[in-house]
Amino acid sequence: MKINKITWIFKRKRLSVIPPLILFLLLAFILSFLWFHDREQHQQALEDLTRVMADQVTFRLESWINQRLSLADYLALNWVDQYARSPKKFNKDVNNLFKIYPGIQAINWIDSNWIIRIVNPVKGNEDALNKDLHAHPSQKVKQAITTAMTTKNLTCTSVIPLLQGGKGFASYKPVFANDQLLGFINIVFKTDTLIRYCLNNPFLQEHFDLLIETVEEDTIFHSTHRQMSAAFLHASGAQIGDKIWKIKISPSSDFIKSQLAVTRNKYFILNLIFTLAIALLMWILVLRHLKLKQNERQFRSLFESANIWIHLLKKDGAIIQANPFFYQQTGLSPAKIEGKNFLQFLNAKSRRIFSQWLETIEENPEFRSELEFKMNGRIKAIIDCSGIVIRNELDQAESVVLYSNNVTDKKKFEKALNESEEKYRQIVEQSHDAIFIYRKNKFLFVNNSLEEISEYQKDELYEIDVLQLIHEEDRPRLTKFARARKKGDFAPYQYTARIVTKSGKIKLCEFNVNTITYQGKQAILGSVRDVTREQEARQALEASEKRYRNLFENVPVGLYRINEKGELLAANPATLKLIGCQSFEEAQSINFFSFYMDETSHTLWKNLLKFSEKQHTHETRLRKIDGTVIWVRDTAKVYREPESGGLFIEGVLEDITEQKKAQDRLIESERRFKEMANLLPQCVFESNTSLRLTYVNSFATRLTGYSQLEMLQGMKILEWFPQGQQQKALEFFEAVLNFKTPPSNEFLALRKDGQLFPVLIFATPILKREEVTGLRGVLVDISERKRMENALRESEARYRSLVEQSPDAIVVHESGRILFANQAARKIYKAQTLEQMYNRPVMSFVHPDSRELVKRRLLEAAANGKGTVLPLIQEKHIALDGTELDVEVVGTRVEYQGRMVNLAIIRDITEQLKYQRALQESEGRFKSILTSMVDIVLLFDPQGKLLFYNAPEAEELNFNLKSYIGRPIFRLLPRAMKLQLKPTIHKLNRGQTVKLEFNLEEKNAGIKWFSANVTPMLIEEKIHGYVAVVRDITERKESELKLSQALSEKEILLQEVHHRVKNNLQSLFYLIQMNKNQVSDLNSREIFNNLQNQLRAMSLVYEQLYHSTNLAAIDMKTYLQSLMTNVHQTFLNVEDVKLILNIDDLTLAVDKALPCGLIINELVSNSFKYAFNDSAGPKEIHVRLNKHKGRIQLTVSDSGAGFSPPRDLTRLKSMGLKLVHLWATHQLGGKLKIDGRNGAKITIEFEI
Repeated sequence: MKINKITWIFKRKRLSVIPPLILFLLLAFILSFLWFHDREQHQQALEDLTRVMADQVTFRLESWINQRLSLADYLALNWVDQYARSPKKFNKDVNNLFKIYPGIQAINWIDSNWIIRIVNPVKGNEDALNKDLHAHPSQKVKQAITTAMTTKNLTCTSVIPLLQGGKGFASYKPVFANDQLLGFINIVFKTDTLIRYCLNNPFLQEHFDLLIETVEEDTIFHSTHRQMSAAFLHASGAQIGDKIWKIKISPSSDFIKSQLAVTRNKYFILNLIFTLAIALLMWILVLRHLKLKQNERQFRSLFESANIWIHLLKKDGAIIQANPFFYQQTGLSPAKIEGKNFLQFLNAKSRRIFSQWLETIEENPEFRSELEFKMNGRIKAIIDCSGIVIRNELDQAESVVLYSNNVTDKKKFEKALNESEEKYRQIVEQSHDAIFIYRKNKFLFVNNSLEEISEYQKDELYEIDVLQLIHEEDRPRLTKFARARKKGDFAPYQYTARIVTKSGKIKLCEFNVNTITYQGKQAILGSVRDVTREQEARQALEASEKRYRNLFENVPVGLYRINEKGELLAANPATLKLIGCQSFEEAQSINFFSFYMDETSHTLWKNLLKFSEKQHTHETRLRKIDGTVIWVRDTAKVYREPESGGLFIEGVLEDITEQKKAQDRLIESERRFKEMANLLPQCVFESNTSLRLTYVNSFATRLTGYSQLEMLQGMKILEWFPQGQQQKALEFFEAVLNFKTPPSNEFLALRKDGQLFPVLIFATPILKREEVTGLRGVLVDISERKRMENALRESEARYRSLVEQSPDAIVVHESGRILFANQAARKIYKAQTLEQMYNRPVMSFVHPDSRELVKRRLLEAAANGKGTVLPLIQEKHIALDGTELDVEVVGTRVEYQGRMVNLAIIRDITEQLKYQRALQESEGRFKSILTSMVDIVLLFDPQGKLLFYNAPEAEELNFNLKSYIGRPIFRLLPRAMKLQLKPTIHKLNRGQTVKLEFNLEEKNAGIKWFSANVTPMLIEEKIHGYVAVVRDITERKESELKLSQALSEKEILLQEVHHRVKNNLQSLFYLIQMNKNQVSDLNSREIFNNLQNQLRAMSLVYEQLYHSTNLAAIDMKTYLQSLMTNVHQTFLNVEDVKLILNIDDLTLAVDKALPCGLIINELVSNSFKYAFNDSAGPKEIHVRLNKHKGRIQLTVSDSGAGFSPPRDLTRLKSMGLKLVHLWATHQLGGKLKIDGRNGAKITIEFEI
């Protein structure tokens, strides 16, 4: 064992106390410097975290609240067409919106008088209903409504007291129809509800202080009353409707202390450790007389516990010993290492470097280099080696200690970093949009697309001022944005502006900008898209079809959130990137627990589910979806859903892998270039030379419909195209791979669901070591551009067709001569061809009586300019054959072929005027007929407005009908008649005649009754009005009233008769009961019982007649249920008998109902008495009374022993059956059937 030779460093010569003291001071200085540096890094990290949280809060408030404010536009757009006629539909749609967009306090409708007419939801907002906002206690509400009326746009208030209680803010969207104010769509937010839904972030609530206030410094929300830390305070602005909210955020004092305490504690421990080490060294100097073996044990402990490779070598490189950590990492045994030369485990280049140092070891006692360590002929690891020489007492080199750090992973990260930078540099260079980075109005980076847009070369762009590209009218606005962004104030990140190219062309461009750190300093990253053609197409499309609009929104947020089963509920892009998923859907399809490799992680999750009150932090290993293993710090907490009681976990993952520095650079590089790529709504892809996809961005999933997993599992680019386009696409990609110019880059692509869409492809080959290894490109969806171009062509064709097919004449003229006329004009003016009308004087078609009027109108249109509309008037014109024409003309000034001209729309009303005169004559004859009629005749238009009545007969209605001409007659009717007429309106709408009767009270004549026949006037199966013929029926009504009174008196008398008959039968029943009690003979008592049952059946009939409004019929279901209840109670001594009734809902006359009741009473009593004496089976009696095809079927059956009836039913021996036969045949006039097998069954059928 040669380890003891290292201790010679202590005994080689005497050592004084001064060097350890100098070493101690030097280490103290280094540690102090590191402490201050680490503290500054923690402070910077805390500032960055504060800025990220502020941006997150700003973005969430803007997107969350503005998304709900946009509902006012949707509701206002539909109010005039739908909701004004159907408030129920408004309430229904609003209730659906509450389910989709939670957090809104109320959505109300306010009429033009500022009165709240509709509130949703009603619960919790009752106090606001029918309130006049003129009397609102806050002046801000009145200012907001007044501003909304003036600007005709949505306006928001500041913080105000709500009518529902509490504080909040509201928005008002005015609704106009034909420039007339109808009312306002009012959306109300409550402050505490808003914050609960919008800022539900436990990490933010626990560690940060948040202040939200308006520009007027009205506080909207303040999370705490503590003083906010000025050192870490970050402010930003949020655009909420037409208001700007100021958002101030700073870490809590406890959070700041916890973050900065980490550095203090860590370096305190390190200082303590180094102090103890120096003290130990000094102690060793004082006690150097101790045995060398004690020093050897101390070194052995250090040697065996080190987490780097340590080798003890001889001068020639022979291995004396290696530490345990080396054997643990390489899997080698000491027998295979010790005694062998260290050079055998190095590759040729590393062997040469190390052998050169061994040869010059006397001159160069220290060694530092990276070597490639190999085993079994393959490179095992890349190691960073440091070597020192151990000398003996004679100061001669005797052995070498070699310290090696495994930097294989570090090299892999550096390689990945370089490849990532190259990949994203290629993406940026090939982007269809221009991408740039500038600082202090000087470009630091531009891609090729900016050369194409600006027409400047890259060298020229780097020399010129950035504002030189901006149109002079847009420079002040962009300069204002830049200053606000530099100060940290709110500035839009997306806007449009005009640029001036090198040749002087003006292009409209869309800018997307963001602040980044570039080369260690703050700079501006932006992208530019030339939208000149799109803007022109959009403007043309909007001019023809103004009602189409598109809303785009979809921004992901959050860290991660899972349920107790491990199903992913939410994750931010950083989390997806950490676990290696390209999309949220891909991550959601995998159980989140499956990423954890250690068993302790699963135990932790179980503990979290059991104890949900504390936040837990643990370090564990994760296996990414590609199999890569990383170390993370997982901070999580379990929450319980208040309503459902379900559990979910929210947490934060932090990467703490050893190669953190290289990984940080890689992440920073990827983040920077991904931000560039994510600004582009385009599909970015990479493939190998076989055209198999090796990379796609997240937008590819939305564009093609395939998941990233599907595309990266061997899918070829050609599968994005239909069969007819694949050969063309193959030729394109082969040309790119061969550095040739492709013939065309426009294709039809195919989505997963079979939908085709047009695209543009930009691609370039990927070079590695001057060899083509694949291609990289961008797929741009041009569906919207194609759709707008097609829509523009269709719109122009449609309006051209409308002009040509218009039944009215359309004439364009300038300077008194005709430039254009349609076919209708040729027909009206009787021209053979349109050429006969072109260049002809306009006045040659105007009758002399109308020429002065036409001249005045033309001068008025020319004076007022473009857009002037001349009202509709009647004129007299002359056709080419001299025929005089009566026409209606409306005119306007329009732009035609680049100049202002007069446009006239002319309608020939010559025949119409003839028909009107004939109609007036016909109406005169019709009115003379109506005035001679005795009945009252009223005419209404389809809306119910009174058009005509025949006086003086109509004066009998006791109304001043003359004042109701042209007004809805429905308001004139009495309330009772309105209720009577309402259910019949649908009959009138179907063309049916409705008959009504109503009364009117006159002062002198009392109540008068009228009958009315209302008939719709149908012309070509369309309703053009209504005719009502009214007749006085007072005398008939009086006669009917007298007859009804007489009938009522008779009904009362008949009810009294029924009551007395029932009472007499009851008296007879009790007389029989008294006599039965005096008889001891059982047969006699049985006879009395039968008589009582029959009397009860008859008594129930008269009792029901007495209580019924129908004195001639009996409700059989009610009657038989009561009768069977009494019979069942009579035979309570017969046990376990189940009486089952099946009675239809029907009524019978008294002469039919009474014998039915007697028959059922007799047969059921017989079953109770005789059917079940010897029966051991189930005891059931069934009674059925059913109606079938106009006949009644009565069946009584039991499950007893049965009997054998005679063939001739007239020879029945039983008195009860004889009575049944008598009642069935004589009183009911029916047929009797008796079946004694399998129990008794008696069936009677008779007509109603």
